[in-house]
Amino acid sequence: MELNQRLKELRQNIDKIDLELKSLLEERVRVCIEVAHVKDQLNLPITNSNREDMVLKRARPFEQVFKEIISICKRTEREVPKND
Repeated sequence: MELNQRLKELRQNIDKIDLELKSLLEERVRVCIEVAHVKDQLNLPITNSNREDMVLKRARPFEQVFKEIISICKRTEREVPKND
């Protein structure tokens, strides 16, 4: 197989993986919205440092990526309307 063709196939594979990652991140955000509703009912804060530490430890070596994911999810949770 010629190298240009191999490169094309590898990039197509990356594109497929990127779409899967995007879909999983969208699902994570949907779950975080549900978490926000439950936290609101339990009068719990959005931030749970122990939970975040656990997630980041499990995410090694991708901690920086997961810090950004957590940040996006917390921002989304803050935007969820409260049940007053």
